[in-house]
Amino acid sequence: MSPRREPGAGRPGMYATPRFVVVVLAASVVAMLLPGPVWLDLLAVNLAALVSLAIDVGIAPRPGSLQATWDVPEVVALDRPAKGTLRLHNPTGRRLRVATHEAAAPSTGLYPARQSTVLDAHGWGVLEEDIIPSRRGRLTLGPLTVRTEGPLGLGGRQRSLPLVARLKCYPALPGRKQAELRLQRARTLQSGYRLSPIRGGGGEFDSLREYHPDDEFRRINWRATARSTKTISNTYREERNQQVLLLVDASRTMAGTVAGVPRFEHTLDAGIALAELAGRIGDHVGMAAFGADDPVPPQRPAGVADRADGPGRDGGSLPGPADADEPPPRRRGVGGRSRHRDRGDPRPHDE
Repeated sequence: MSPRREPGAGRPGMYATPRFVVVVLAASVVAMLLPGPVWLDLLAVNLAALVSLAIDVGIAPRPGSLQATWDVPEVVALDRPAKGTLRLHNPTGRRLRVATHEAAAPSTGLYPARQSTVLDAHGWGVLEEDIIPSRRGRLTLGPLTVRTEGPLGLGGRQRSLPLVARLKCYPALPGRKQAELRLQRARTLQSGYRLSPIRGGGGEFDSLREYHPDDEFRRINWRATARSTKTISNTYREERNQQVLLLVDASRTMAGTVAGVPRFEHTLDAGIALAELAGRIGDHVGMAAFGADDPVPPQRPAGVADRADGPGRDGGSLPGPADADEPPPRRRGVGGRSRHRDRGDPRPHDE
């Protein structure tokens, strides 16, 4: 994934290294042991240290001159490690010691966030990092803070580069995998793969047959019975191509955790498993969340699962549970503003 460069950058600054502190303390101890006024010796030591620090910072190269690129995956899985790479290029003709700090939310699971390396003249440096996200949704890495150290090692310059990478974290959805395994196991127990209509308690007419004592009385076809010498009953089969719409609550109460997992993730996992089962029998499954502006219309289960995992082909996705510091979400259900809809179009129409 190519990172984005946000407009603007942080103001440049300077910093002092631990070596500078050690040098100042050691020089101060020596100055206190010398004969003469102590305050005058300490003043001379401090002035010399500040001048050395200013010279070292002035010689240090500007962090903005470095070229930094991120190589991170566009999509990562929840609680699964992923690798990221930070590449730095030294355009100067001298060897540099560079330290980096990547700003990221704790839920991103970025480790290590602070790294350091030595770049040869006109050379490249590669820093590897692990990304183990603990929350589903869109993740952001950056901006990147870079420090360049002076030749004396007393101080250097630092600046935040406008380098930002955006990731998408998809949930694991164990319920969907379990549903697929159970369906495959049920298929292996079948004696053959010949397609046959499923007769049952549905409402779609299938055929006529002779009446059996265990048939329901209301299933008797009196017209066919009048034309025959035997009692005839109707047989029905289960309806197919039904439109199933799953409603998901994305309010603040769904942000609570059960066994370390948010309630919203449990609900989404159960909904995707149900969509998988309903889709395998020929139904079209859709999904809508309270507070979502992008409901998923009824379709085959693969499309529903992709949209629920994260952004689909058209960029839409179901939202995560609302945070506590966010305003209450708009409760937008199936009907929206108007309950009138065309046949076959599950999306609401504005009045």
